[in-house]
Amino acid sequence: MASNGTVNPQGNNSTNQHSAGAIVRKAEEFLASYEVEMAEKFYSRALEMEPTNTKIMDALAAIKMECGDVLGAKHLLHKSIAADPNGGYEKYFCFGQISNGAEAVESILRGLVVVENRIRSGKAGEEDLVSLRRVAASAYCNIVEIYMTDLCDEKDAEENCEKYVKMAIDLDKEGIEPLQSLASLRIVQRRLKDAVGAMQRVSERLKRFQEAKGTDLTPLASYEVREKTLQLFMETNMPEDTLSLAHIMLHENDEIVNVWYLGSVAAMQLGDFEHAAELLSHAEKKLTGALKVPENATDRDEIVAQLQSIRDLHADCRVKNAKKMATEVDSTSSGGGGGGGGANNSGAVDGMDAE
Repeated sequence: MASNGTVNPQGNNSTNQHSAGAIVRKAEEFLASYEVEMAEKFYSRALEMEPTNTKIMDALAAIKMECGDVLGAKHLLHKSIAADPNGGYEKYFCFGQISNGAEAVESILRGLVVVENRIRSGKAGEEDLVSLRRVAASAYCNIVEIYMTDLCDEKDAEENCEKYVKMAIDLDKEGIEPLQSLASLRIVQRRLKDAVGAMQRVSERLKRFQEAKGTDLTPLASYEVREKTLQLFMETNMPEDTLSLAHIMLHENDEIVNVWYLGSVAAMQLGDFEHAAELLSHAEKKLTGALKVPENATDRDEIVAQLQSIRDLHADCRVKNAKKMATEVDSTSSGGGGGGGGANNSGAVDGMDAE
């Protein structure tokens, strides 16, 4: 233990008082409390003690990815894959995540072999099978994304997109990510009607899941996937679905500015400028706070640009809301009655911290 009372990851070589397992557990504690730098130090020390332990390699690689050390992560994943090629699909997917083009596709496909072997082994329970199928479907969706971006100029890019999106849909009959992948592909192909159809099926699956299991949508799709759902709902002119999902996601995690933004745009499309202004105000506060965080210094220009865009939209929203209110007042004073004009969705965020 260091003189300041903190645990020393270097340990004591003469007594070897800490086992690699104990150091890994300490690293996991640091990771759980978001102390990533300390977690990295402890995992590194554990790997020095057990240099062939692929689980430690994979954990350390994941941290290096998070810290932006792509080369360090790739080195560790290379070693892990070489030492234990059948030891888990995650390492292949992680490697694909930090690779580009054909290299990324190759790594993901190798990981899919591991997943499919586990599915066919007969050893997984029903819940595990559902989870594994969803993992595989998501991986195929990632391949589709690569063929729509990095490999879009390949002669067989569109054919591969069709093939892999179909495989994803066939694997996950209840999830939303494969249908979103299909919608993205149809938008790229300028088949907007088909994209709308795919997103309507996404909406149906979301509603069916909520009716059965409530508003915790994490088992259905990750937050990142659902952020893409919001974007695609907007691209296929489904503002009510966008706003409804945005409310659920904001109660789950209110730190993602893009969710506040997409919700506000949806509210504006629905004519609820007051609620849109409320959502934009939250987004503005989040970005203003982000500018004060020292770790964000390298992203300052991007944050400033986002903040200006939000402020411009907020100003436009306030003007439109003032005009709407003036119109309603004129209508009332002329004997037209006091119509509310447009659905007010602000109640959907009642109870949310309005910092």
